[in-house]
Amino acid sequence: MSEMDIRVHPATPSRWDDLVELFERQGPRGGTPFTAGCWCQYWHLRGRAYERGWGAPNRIRLEEQVSGNSPPGLLAYIDGTAVGWCRIGPRESFERLENSPKLVRVDDEEVWSVVCFAVDPNRRRCGVAGALLDAAASHAASQGARILEAYPVRAGHPVIDAFTGHAPLFLAAGFDVVKEAGRRTIVRRGLSDEPARRARAARRGSTR
Repeated sequence: MSEMDIRVHPATPSRWDDLVELFERQGPRGGTPFTAGCWCQYWHLRGRAYERGWGAPNRIRLEEQVSGNSPPGLLAYIDGTAVGWCRIGPRESFERLENSPKLVRVDDEEVWSVVCFAVDPNRRRCGVAGALLDAAASHAASQGARILEAYPVRAGHPVIDAFTGHAPLFLAAGFDVVKEAGRRTIVRRGLSDEPARRARAARRGSTR
């Protein structure tokens, strides 16, 4: 199969309708929408606050975040249709993450975190998650971040809540394992050379 042209853009207010359509898209064989009622609020809310927000309240909360000063995530497109999303931001903006006993901070470094991926089930294994992760590193670097951190499921671990991604994806993208955390792994990638790396990639693309 030829390489697909995947474009990634920040989730700005003008792209809100695309995000809604992606999140409300039915799963395979007409099943339940693959994001259900979370609307990517899991890492922002804890306990009963998250449970009470399930559905419409979480949707409202996400719309408010998209309308804020900084895009809360990135959208991937194929042929003009949104096919994937990832949530990214400063680690301290994620309440559940900051209070997690297993994913506790490993040091005092200021980091950005990529905490969630949602890819159209019909577009999996097409490179969407990889494109989102690459764009997340560039986006974080453009906002002044020096380190990008993530919490993927360890390779071979049989869990269904792999919305944080799988470890091999991150290791292939230049992340290093920092700490094992139960079924998840804390990984990091330095971003100090990100602008130069992107420039090299752009030059390679122009010569193809």
